[in-house]
Amino acid sequence: NNERVLTKKEFIQLEKIKLEKFISEFNQLLVEAENDPTRSKTYYQDALSIYINKIIPSLTNMQKVIYQIQVIIEEDEKFILTQIIKNQPFSFR
Repeated sequence: NNERVLTKKEFIQLEKIKLEKFISEFNQLLVEAENDPTRSKTYYQDALSIYINKIIPSLTNMQKVIYQIQVIIEEDEKFILTQIIKNQPFSFR
C-alpha cells in the first residue's frame, strides 16, 4: 500500500511548494519569451500550458482542502454551506 496520510497543514505546505515551483517555471518562460522574440510563441504556449495544467489544478487542490465544503443545505429559502469534515487526516496518493 503506497498511501500516505497527511494532515491538512502538511498537504497545504506541499501544494505551496509545488505551486511556487510552477510559478517560477511560468515566470521563467515569460522572461525567455521576452529575450527571444523568434521563439516567443513557443515560450508563451509552454507558459500557458503550465498555467492551465499545473498552476490551476494546484490552486484547486488547495482550495478544496482549505475550505472542505461538503454539503449545501437549503433552509427557509437560504443556502447554508456546511463543513462536515474538519481537521481530519486524509489519504494522498
